[in-house]
Amino acid sequence: MTRDEMLGDYKIWDNPQAVVWREATKTGYVDRPVNWTKPRPPSYKEMAGSAGVVLGNDRVFLLPVPELPLGSPKPKPRDVIQLDGEDWVVLFADLNRWKTTWRVTTRNFVIQSNLCDQVRIVSQQMGQDAAGGLVVTGRTILFDNLPARIQAENSQIDGTVLGKRLGASNYTVYTSVQIEPGPYWRIEEIGGKSRVLQIVSTINPDRITDLMSMSCEQIP
Repeated sequence: MTRDEMLGDYKIWDNPQAVVWREATKTGYVDRPVNWTKPRPPSYKEMAGSAGVVLGNDRVFLLPVPELPLGSPKPKPRDVIQLDGEDWVVLFADLNRWKTTWRVTTRNFVIQSNLCDQVRIVSQQMGQDAAGGLVVTGRTILFDNLPARIQAENSQIDGTVLGKRLGASNYTVYTSVQIEPGPYWRIEEIGGKSRVLQIVSTINPDRITDLMSMSCEQIP
């Protein structure tokens, strides 16, 4: 059989699922619906051949090439496959021998890494007031409803105003996305304590199975 003859083989799959493929960029996601996929657990062979990277609770999505939106890029690490409201982060993606189907191995970091908080990452636009001071003139939500883990590190005294001491609380925020934040980006907690955090520094992981960490400060 030729490749063209095999392109439609996926139509005999049992229980196909519609998903949203979310292409990860440095400033947000580009959503692409894929109406015919087959999710399954990783096989023993896939787990054994990964040197411990692939786990039993990961998920493999088979994405037929004809079902991908025209002109879309290749699936890549840190993209997200969204199924039934759950985010499965792409670890790696391989095209099969006949180049008819992508085999995309994913992980649910919410479960695996206890990302029990939700945040949005916001870019603020700054301007100057009449006195020449910096003021916020606008804001853009880059990532919304992003699973995260907000971990308190320490608190310290940071001066006084009108006789009242101000504290600066330090946090580390862990997420499965990789970003390069600008100087006026901040993290807003959704629900919970509704904390607003200024990003101070970031560490992008060397391994796809690790989380990105952001050092942040909360100024009351």
